[in-house]
Amino acid sequence: MKMQRVILLALPLLLLIGCATTAVSTARKYFAALEERDFETAKKFVASGSYEAFEWLELDEEKHTYKVLRQEEASETESTVYYTVDGNPTERTIKVVKVDDLWLVELSGEDK
Repeated sequence: MKMQRVILLALPLLLLIGCATTAVSTARKYFAALEERDFETAKKFVASGSYEAFEWLELDEEKHTYKVLRQEEASETESTVYYTVDGNPTERTIKVVKVDDLWLVELSGEDK
């Protein structure tokens, strides 16, 4: 009985994350959630080792827009996604890693 409850509670999260099947789709969903300032959803796309860096994003009171430009795949489990913020032409990068078959954003102190 407990196992059924756990599965039912975990299913929506798995479906949400399961839809992010590529590094680019993960980055787009992550940025879309940030644009809406929906930090709860955005955090679902963040690698657990990056939670501390992610918490700094919640302190930013300004609303931003993000545009994903392209990705460079470093390996089967690591990609770099290039993006811009608020229409500024300066390209930024974010690392996306594959953990247990899920693509997740990996933040560093520089991503604050």
